[in-house]
Amino acid sequence: MNNVLILLIFAPAFSLVLQLLRFFAIKNISAAGVQAEKTTYYLVMLPILACLLGVLVLSINVILHGPSSHHISNWFGSSDYNYKIIFVTDYLSIVYGLLSLTLLGTICYFSKRYLHKDPGFHRFYLLFTIFCCGLLIVAFAGILEILIIGWELVGISSVLLIAFYTTRDGPPRNALYVFIIYRCCDIGLITAALLLHYFTHHSNFELLENSYWYGIEAPHDGLLIIGLCLLFAASGKAALFPFSSWIPRAMEGPTPSSAIFYGALSVHLGPLLLLRSINFFAESQLLMTLLLVIGVLTALIGFLSWQVQNDIKSKLAYGSVTQLGIIVCEIALGWEILALIHVVTHASLRALQILRAPSLLQDYKLINQMLGHSLAATQEYDHKVSRFRQFIYRISLERGLLETFWKDRFLGTLKIIILSFDRLDNNIAAKLGNAAADNKNTVKGDEA
Repeated sequence: MNNVLILLIFAPAFSLVLQLLRFFAIKNISAAGVQAEKTTYYLVMLPILACLLGVLVLSINVILHGPSSHHISNWFGSSDYNYKIIFVTDYLSIVYGLLSLTLLGTICYFSKRYLHKDPGFHRFYLLFTIFCCGLLIVAFAGILEILIIGWELVGISSVLLIAFYTTRDGPPRNALYVFIIYRCCDIGLITAALLLHYFTHHSNFELLENSYWYGIEAPHDGLLIIGLCLLFAASGKAALFPFSSWIPRAMEGPTPSSAIFYGALSVHLGPLLLLRSINFFAESQLLMTLLLVIGVLTALIGFLSWQVQNDIKSKLAYGSVTQLGIIVCEIALGWEILALIHVVTHASLRALQILRAPSLLQDYKLINQMLGHSLAATQEYDHKVSRFRQFIYRISLERGLLETFWKDRFLGTLKIIILSFDRLDNNIAAKLGNAAADNKNTVKGDEA
């Protein structure tokens, strides 16, 4: 089984190396023609199919022999303290692996035609391969440090695909916004790893009691702070409250990246982390309550914002936020199996909906052309509404005021503080420079 796990990790990595070599070998690869696109497509699709076959083999092994942990090699260490490369095969990793590779294969095939003759065709598949590699690492990681590596690969490929269209100002600006939230929330995951080593001297996943998968063993000391760090990291990746504002900005990328990242797989890494760390929430009533509150608020804000969106991608984005909030509520209530089933069904449906969105808009335009006028509204609205409904409507239009808070309040205040320190530093440096110059002139005057 170790060889199969190595195949899962290194098949996409080998494809990535070959694509990079082609980038260096062919000066203008975007103008190389259809044959170059076919070569790139097969370099990505064949490893995905090989990995899918490998996961099927692992799933049979898990069904016959149960979950298992696989020590691949020693990473590094000093004296008696060693970091090991460990991967796990359990029901959680198998489900995520099969879901990921099935959707990755579907979107890889869809993108071949959708991005045909696009100048960024080869760049898209390169970033797509990085995402595939990171996703498999996260799914099968057996220690928290390995999971962090895959987590970061998924994050950086996501941000670069948001900024895919560089001819407009919007995509790079929105990519930077998402990148800031990602990096801030990733601090929680790294801090959790450090605290686990401080309290338990390891971050290996253990087979959870009365469960079907491996997870992070909750220590007696530092339980609350580590649990909060893990929840903070999961909230950023899954666009949970109060970080839900970044997900519509992420739709700036091409449709296939929106489907695979923010409709299907990337946002569902948050629930994966929560399921791996379910012991923390089971041991702490405070953490479980906080998780439930976050889930309810996420679902509520997502539903209200979804109601007032006027474009299909934003509607699908906030539909995903609503479902993610419900999934988190299921985890908080102890319904882990139901949450896992919900992840699979929602990811599959949402990916297909986002892939269908461009052709749906085209069909709508064709219907309008055939009718000679726009389709009539299907619902009549009562403009005489109460003040409470007007307030709710305004909150919905402002998307829960989360973007206003992060962009204008939090980041604006942080910018003012940084600029104040910068001015203070410049003033101190100027005064020290003037004092040094005066001393130098005094010395010269004494010598004269």
